[in-house]
This record gives sequence, structure tokens and C-alpha cells, in this order.
Amino acid sequence: MATSRRTTGRPRTLDARPPLPSRTLPPEPPEPVRAWVVAHAGAVLGPRADGWVARLPEGERHLQLLDVEPDDALLARAGQLAGVRHEHLAALVAVEHVSHGELLVVTEHDEATGLADLRRARPPLSEPEALTVTIPIAQALAELHARGLVHGAVDETNVAVRPDGRPVLRDLRAALLGLGSPRTDVARLLGAVLAQMAPAELYAAVVREEPTVHGLLTALQHDPPTAERLVEQCFAAGEPAPVRLPDPASLAAAVLVAPGPPVDAPGRAERRARRRAAGRRRRVLVVSASGAAVVLAAGALGWAASGGSPGAAAGPPTPSSGSERTVTAAVHDPADPAAAAAELTRLRARALAEPSVDALEGVEVVGGPAHTDDTALVTSLEGQRRPGLDAAVRGTRVVEVSGAVAVVEVASATTAHRLVAPDGSERDVPAGEARTAVLELRWDDALGWRVWQVRGPATQSPPAG
Repeated sequence: MATSRRTTGRPRTLDARPPLPSRTLPPEPPEPVRAWVVAHAGAVLGPRADGWVARLPEGERHLQLLDVEPDDALLARAGQLAGVRHEHLAALVAVEHVSHGELLVVTEHDEATGLADLRRARPPLSEPEALTVTIPIAQALAELHARGLVHGAVDETNVAVRPDGRPVLRDLRAALLGLGSPRTDVARLLGAVLAQMAPAELYAAVVREEPTVHGLLTALQHDPPTAERLVEQCFAAGEPAPVRLPDPASLAAAVLVAPGPPVDAPGRAERRARRRAAGRRRRVLVVSASGAAVVLAAGALGWAASGGSPGAAAGPPTPSSGSERTVTAAVHDPADPAAAAAELTRLRARALAEPSVDALEGVEVVGGPAHTDDTALVTSLEGQRRPGLDAAVRGTRVVEVSGAVAVVEVASATTAHRLVAPDGSERDVPAGEARTAVLELRWDDALGWRVWQVRGPATQSPPAG
């Protein structure tokens, strides 16, 4: 491999996916990639998800581009990854420096379907199926972690299911960059699997029993164990069952719902596609699980919250500030997560007043549990407007701070406002009662504080009216 080296810093980020360089890929790869394929006596078969598939003499390979100049650390990780062989991890075949600032990452190709696409074509994962996905991927992560490596990009697109029902973890670009940590790998795996399962409340209402696996994965996501320990706990939780795959026609139709060129990394177009997929997932849930789901689909305009108030003295409602300087200062102060939690609560209410998923990107970690739930909520509110809706913050209390994660209690109430229905009719909505939400915030050096998830008991009722 040619090595024009440049030392690059490792960004610290807690976004749902690593900040890989963004690129929209054409159906045909660029000239350097085509030249590489021809030089290896191969042929490009076409685009797949976030790259291309080529047929080479030794078999089919998945090709991806990574915009980076290799340094010594990356080269060392490439050597280590090339030696990892695990049946549930796409094997690294080669890393080639094909042009200035571009690496070609070549891995073994599996005709596997990402969890996100799979979920669009079938009902939520059952608890035994969730174990079948979680355990093998955790075993693959344990193999990486034992060698001092991380995957760094575990999510619902990179965790995929092969035609025989066995899962595979793909896309090693973030692993080459050394992004993330063993702990975040496990947390992202848990989040990816939970996102494909029915919410616990809905499961209990339909199945008439409390979900065991869902509860375990949710609890572990709050304090992720090692990958090896996760495997042990999952085996103790129940008996895995094969993942049921939809028929090929249904799967193809689901994957083609939002056609367009594949995306190399999480840019704006992909975030919109993920939001549409999240909305479709929730709508399928409503259709397939009877009336019990309708209440959940309606969502809550306040944070999922429990009654009561935080330990801090509750004062009068904190007025909303129209000052961008005030908002920026509150959200971007790493030493004051309480002020950030209050401001993020207000910003979320404003995003729901004129339902906007784009506005939620300034409040929540894109792709995280809170963002996934609110994306579905915005979808359910389509056509509604709530002029005057805001959040009056009564008090905050920092529960704990651990590194780049903060847990904050926020007591707030929705303000009085108008509800404008899709048909143009209007009615007054009185101010809501104060509720307490326990927010888990995550710090990002570029974005400041963002809401990852809402912890604790939840009520799913909209404001009065």
C-alpha cells in the first residue's frame, strides 16, 4: 500500500454513528475504484448499501471508500483487522491507497439485509429473535475487543441478517479509524436491537406478559457491560430462535421504498432516509398490533416523564429565550448540563409546535433512542400545528455526571397554546401539569450537549386538550 501519511486527531463524539466523511455515491464507482477492480481481473456488479460489490477471481467483495490519508496508527489497525476472522464479522481483505486522500476498504461480501431494511418488511423482532441477533454480534465484538480493536459503527444498517438467518457485522471503516470504545460498541448494539423490537408497554399489552429480553437490553444499555459479559447475560435470559425472514418480494419492495443513490457515510440525505424508515416502522407497529398501539403512536408532546418534581427547589416557570447567544451558551457549556437540559427541553417543545424532525437534530443525538421516538411522534403529528407551544421549566437537578454523559432531572410543563388540526379547525389547549423527565445527555465537542434518551418510568399522554 502506498503511504502518504498525515497524522490526524481522533475526534471525541458520542453521536449515534461516527463522524465518517460524507459522500453520496454514484451507481458506478469512481475511476480509481474501477481501475483497482480491473487491475485485479474483476468486474463491478453494482452498488450495495454504502459501497459497491465486485466479482473478483477469489470471490465477491464489498468495496467502500474512506476519505483519509493513512497514518501509522491506521496502518497498524489495518494489519490487526486483517488477522481477525469471525463468522459474524465481515472479514477485511485489503486496504488500498487508490488516490490522494482516499482509501479503498475491501471486505468479504455477504448478501445480508440490514436490520433497518428488514424491519420495514416484517413485524418487530421477537424476544428470542433479538437474542439470535445480539449474541453472535456481541461475540464478534468480543473478538475485536480482545485484540485491542473496536468496531465504532454498530447500528441498524451495519448489523445485517444473512439469508440463512445468521447475523453479520459489516463496515470496518470506523474500526480502521479507531473511533469509539468497547463500551460504546456494546451500547450501540443494544440500541440497534431495541430499535427493532416492539416497545415494552406494547409488548406487554399484546402478549399479556412482561418482556424479559427487552427489559434486560434496556437496563444494560444504561450501563453497558463488556461484550463477553453481554453474551453470558443474553444466554441466561432465554432461548434464541431463528430470525424469520420475509419473502424476497416483500423484502425487495421494502428496500426500494425510498430509492436513490447509496450513501457512503451518515450525511443529511441518510438522516432523512433513517427518519422516514423510523416513521414507517412505527406505522407498521400500529397496523399489526391492534388498538393497543394507537395510544403509543399518539405519543406525548412532553418528554416521556414521571410525575413529581426534581430535588432542586421549584421556582416560577423559566421564560423561553429568543436569544441564539443564550441558547448556544447553555448547550455548549460542558460544565453546566443542568442549564443545557433546561434549554434542550424548551427547544424540543418548539420543534413540536411546528412538527419538524430537522429541528430535533439540534436537540437530540441523531439515531439515538430519544430521536427515534420523537421522529415517530413527528410523523404521527403530520398536518398539525400548535402555535404558542413552549416548555416552562420549573427546576432541574443533576443526578450524575460521568465523563461525557450527564443525567439530569427536569421539571417542566407545556404552555397554553392553540391546536390547529389538519382540516384547519382550531381549539385552545390549556397549560399542562408539571412533569419530571430524567434526561440522559451526551456531550459532543462540536455540537455540545444533546439528549440521548429519557430514563425512568414514562407516561405517554399529550398535553391536556
